[in-house]
Amino acid sequence: MAFTGNGLLCQAGYGISSAKPFKTIKYAITYITDNFNTSSYNVYINLAAGIYTDSSTSEYSSPIELPKFNGSGTIIIAGASNDYTQTVINNSFVMYNASNWKFQNLTLN
Repeated sequence: MAFTGNGLLCQAGYGISSAKPFKTIKYAITYITDNFNTSSYNVYINLAAGIYTDSSTSEYSSPIELPKFNGSGTIIIAGASNDYTQTVINNSFVMYNASNWKFQNLTLN
């Protein structure tokens, strides 16, 4: 994912590589959970370095839902490097159903 990415799901190969990233964390989560069975595999959502903030115009941003997904693997939202200060998410997350989610190498504010 990168700030220059596309907000369209699965159009023209977006979200498959760093050359054509999704623009938002929400799109990446939706694409993965709607289209893949993780089986026993780990799936990474790799974030480019930067500060990620909900794009809503309200004073309070809505939480990003981490939905239940098919399979017993883990979806990992990972920062750009081992330096967790390089990738910052200024948003809250909510999980309504039990699933395997993990955050790695990033800061959550």
